[in-house]
Amino acid sequence: MSYPLPMQHVYSNASLRFTIRYELTAERAHQACLDLWEYRMAQWNKTYPEWGHAKPLWLLGLAAIQVVIAMGALVWMNETLDTTDWVLLGAGGIVLLLILFKASFYVLPFLARWLMDRQSRRLLRELGHHQIEWKLFDDRLETSSAATQRSIPWSRLLSCSQYGQSYVLKMDDGLELLMPTSELSPDAASFLESRLSSSESNETQAVV
Repeated sequence: MSYPLPMQHVYSNASLRFTIRYELTAERAHQACLDLWEYRMAQWNKTYPEWGHAKPLWLLGLAAIQVVIAMGALVWMNETLDTTDWVLLGAGGIVLLLILFKASFYVLPFLARWLMDRQSRRLLRELGHHQIEWKLFDDRLETSSAATQRSIPWSRLLSCSQYGQSYVLKMDDGLELLMPTSELSPDAASFLESRLSSSESNETQAVV
């Protein structure tokens, strides 16, 4: 869902505006996975509005067709199949099954929910403790959990939006951070939006 980022930056003594602490329960972890799924689907729809939810299916379908063509060509070009050919066909069959398995999540929503539940359970098992802490400074965001600690300047913030029961923060390197909306006060939410506006303003000035 997110990846460790070392604390590489050195900051001045900027003011700490908000501190948010909460426990990542099984219910919250499951909901966060569902909200992240919804967020990513929404981003695909924005990028390819004419395809909507079908975009991943188109890509997976094209990949499946390529695998089938490759397997068919292998059989057609060889009158008799040796051990290597059978290994290649078996590998192609496994890849095809994986593609179909992935495509099923877009066709059958209950499978997507099942996958999200598995991911949330795995996430909780990997954490030594379930306490999460966010600190919002004037110039940066700091997060702390059992898995990692991060210190991220607001200039890297690309978007801040609400999906389901989570706020999703997207960074310029693709990192996605989620926080339950129930833990974020209206003042803290306004502060996040102001940091996004400030980041966009700085980026515009840099381009100009």
